[in-house]
Amino acid sequence: MKLKSKILKDFIVVAVASVLVTMISLSLFFSLATYSVMKDDVKDYGEAVAAFLESSEEKGIEHFFEDSDNYGIIVADENGEIIYDNGIYDVYQQSINAVKNGQLELKVGDKYCYCQKLESGEILIISQEMDSFLDLFNEFIPVTVSVTLIIIAVCVIISSKLTRGIVKPIEEMAKDVEKAPYDELVPFTGMIKEQRQKLDDQMQRVLEAGKIRRDFTANVSHELKTPLTSISGYAEMIENGMAKPEDMQVFGKRIYRESMRLLRLIEDILKISQLESNQVPKDLEDVDIYELCKECRESLDILCEKYGVSIELKGQTAVIKGNRDMLHELIYNLCDNGIRYNHPGGKVFVTIKSPVEQNGVNGVNLIVEDNGIGIDEKHLSRIFERFYRVDKSRSKQTGGTGLGLAIVKHICEQYNGAVSIQSTLGKGTTITVFLPYVQ
Repeated sequence: MKLKSKILKDFIVVAVASVLVTMISLSLFFSLATYSVMKDDVKDYGEAVAAFLESSEEKGIEHFFEDSDNYGIIVADENGEIIYDNGIYDVYQQSINAVKNGQLELKVGDKYCYCQKLESGEILIISQEMDSFLDLFNEFIPVTVSVTLIIIAVCVIISSKLTRGIVKPIEEMAKDVEKAPYDELVPFTGMIKEQRQKLDDQMQRVLEAGKIRRDFTANVSHELKTPLTSISGYAEMIENGMAKPEDMQVFGKRIYRESMRLLRLIEDILKISQLESNQVPKDLEDVDIYELCKECRESLDILCEKYGVSIELKGQTAVIKGNRDMLHELIYNLCDNGIRYNHPGGKVFVTIKSPVEQNGVNGVNLIVEDNGIGIDEKHLSRIFERFYRVDKSRSKQTGGTGLGLAIVKHICEQYNGAVSIQSTLGKGTTITVFLPYVQ
């Protein structure tokens, strides 16, 4: 339903209800008033006749017979015998009985009777034909209905004009929300602009999320396809007998390497999906970041030997509230990244600084610095994106999945922390992670 129709309908309903109630009330009032006036007229006439009879010696009641108009008059003696009567004998007996019972007013058929006992003992009865209250009300109905219909028609016309006057500023504002025709509408324009901006922002986020999902799906498909293609190719050569005996070991190593790469990729995809959906462990415990760095260094000993890189740990005990496995994953990925993209004989420096303050929040700084190949400045803004690789050929050689730093970023966000990177091509990279003490 349109707003204009709704307002018009409400106006008409209120107007019709008001008119009906008013007209019915007025009809009842006028009917009651008319009935009361007619009764008072009969009483006044009766009192005038009574006064005349009590003051006149000759009691010229015939005078009232001649000028009685629509009134009926009966005068009876104290015994109830009629002295004067101008033709209303039909009400006599009931009126006499009413007077004896002390009743001065009564309705007999369509006649209203007023009775009074004079000082002389005589009884005076005045009557007049009078419609009942309901009859009077029914007489007002045709006039009431006619007037009501006219007023309703006028109300509809006025309501229509009022509705257009109310809706017009809103329609004008809808065409140009920046211009409010009335001061009262200014707050609404602000709210509308704010809501519209929120909708635009939400739509933009939805579009961005859709693009991210599409890119993610495409990247996952590509990343999974590459090792699977290699594995299936080598396996097919072995199955068909195309591989020479001396090549079997080489092919086996390649299949194993690609399988491990595929396994790491799947694990990283599951981790980042879990982080993005907020399906992360909620159980927090006291975790010593320094001790956790020691454990990660031990876990990476074999990788360090493979690439000829060493890890040096500096700092002191720093305890925060967190999930041990997630924090281990964060440190492991940072150190793993520093090892894989380094030179033989290179170093990875892991430094713990505590306490530090960032934006009014106390916490721990975890700094992972290497003297490896470094990153060109143009790549730094995208380095934390999923599957983004600065050197794709080197990533393939080292077995990187392209998700390590993306996982680091998501873990930092889960802990209300922050991560930043500084790098110089050919000199090395420094990644700083801030983790608050309490989540």
